[in-house]
Amino acid sequence: MADASPKNIGAYIRYQCNLYEDLNALSFMRKDRRREITFGKLLQLADQIALGMRQRGLRSGQRVCIIGATSPEWLLAFSATQLAGAVDVAFEEYADLPRILQLLERTESRVLFCDRLPIVRDVAAKNIRGLIPVHLSWQNPERKAPYLSLSDLNQSGEQAAEVTRQLSRIRRERLPDDPASILFKRGDLIRPEPRGIILTHRGIMKNIQSFASVVPVEADDSMLLTLPLWHSAGRLGFYFALQTGTPLVLSEPTRFIPDLKALRPTLTLAARDTIERVFRRIHEGGPAESALVVLLRRAHLSLCRLYNRWEDLLPEISEGGLQNAPGYLFALLMLALLSPFKILGDTLLRFALRRSLGGRLRAILSGGAPLGPAMEDLFRMLRVPVLQSYWLTEAGFVVACRTLEFTGQQRRLAAGTVGPALPGVEVKIIDERGEDVTNMPGVDGQIFLRGPSVMQGYYQAPELTAEVLDEHGWLRTGDRGRITAAGDLQLLGKESRPAHLL
Repeated sequence: MADASPKNIGAYIRYQCNLYEDLNALSFMRKDRRREITFGKLLQLADQIALGMRQRGLRSGQRVCIIGATSPEWLLAFSATQLAGAVDVAFEEYADLPRILQLLERTESRVLFCDRLPIVRDVAAKNIRGLIPVHLSWQNPERKAPYLSLSDLNQSGEQAAEVTRQLSRIRRERLPDDPASILFKRGDLIRPEPRGIILTHRGIMKNIQSFASVVPVEADDSMLLTLPLWHSAGRLGFYFALQTGTPLVLSEPTRFIPDLKALRPTLTLAARDTIERVFRRIHEGGPAESALVVLLRRAHLSLCRLYNRWEDLLPEISEGGLQNAPGYLFALLMLALLSPFKILGDTLLRFALRRSLGGRLRAILSGGAPLGPAMEDLFRMLRVPVLQSYWLTEAGFVVACRTLEFTGQQRRLAAGTVGPALPGVEVKIIDERGEDVTNMPGVDGQIFLRGPSVMQGYYQAPELTAEVLDEHGWLRTGDRGRITAAGDLQLLGKESRPAHLL
């Protein structure tokens, strides 16, 4: 029997949108009103835009550049690109005209989606042969404008015949190991030549399926996303929504705290600096709070930090056997002395603080820089687990992630770790002598990665690719780390590394 599973991102988007057709895919604010789009409607609009691009000459394997802020229109352009069998090229939303023109020329893009109308006009005025400039909005263009809008492409798709048959043929043309996306990093704005990371259809699908397998969702879950969609971390949120049928709530860093309270998500995918806003608001207090309330809250957080340290010591002490019995008993005594004060403070503070975060938040997913002990202790007190992850664009999206605890499982939320490697990801630790110390818990070294989600290479840069990717498929990350006794990966910082690696 033939394998009917999707073989490329376009087919994957179609399959998942049909699977969750009647469920909400996106929630967002527009003109101070909350709007929603179902997976079925998302697919319908993206299909029509995809066919509109095909009618204007876009062919499978050609590049489509998307430059814009996080919005439903961005996601429609991205989905349409994949449904049309093209390769998306995403870049920082604030890139200037010279950098955009350089990107268009280097990638030979055939379509430009951009949400800044002056940029679209300027690009259109260049009259680049074969390029279709599209304003990333539903506004009708000025009369005889040399560019299009999403409305134009959508209308073309609605009027086209044999939509299903044409798009079905496009999906079959794209192979699992063909390039799906060319991703650039924020730092590329200051480099003479931005370096695109080529990710394949197979690699992206494998990575998101592995990630979703360690982050179980519930029927009433929704995920708040503040990360930019052009970045791999923000795109991870969209893929996670597709994989699990979880509504994606689009937000931005400056609205993180108000949106937590107003939109009441159960999950959030955010960077450290965004989560730090929550910590500062709680630690420093709001303008209407008295100094005494803030002082008592800080005192309780200090108590929680002390309590957590003793609690975390218990497993380490118990591993020493009978010779550590006095230390174990002393730790239990300290916990017994601190417990009444901690329980009282938790009872008085937790409900009000959780309500200020919407009241439904049950997990925070984060990557990049570690949160630090103070923030870890705060969310531990709130009983909102922080699923710290190891993100690296060259390795797909997520390399390792903490997992939620369940009955009978050892603690997998240890501060300072990023959890175990995802299924399908191989991790190797090489020390300064060049020896493999992966199976030696606690020994430091440089982190190497291998797996189907690792990049195909840098776009048109074989020399740079050879610097970080060897003939056996191992990616030299430049990050230092160790494997703990529990099998978790602990990051220790960066070595001197090629500048194009984060």
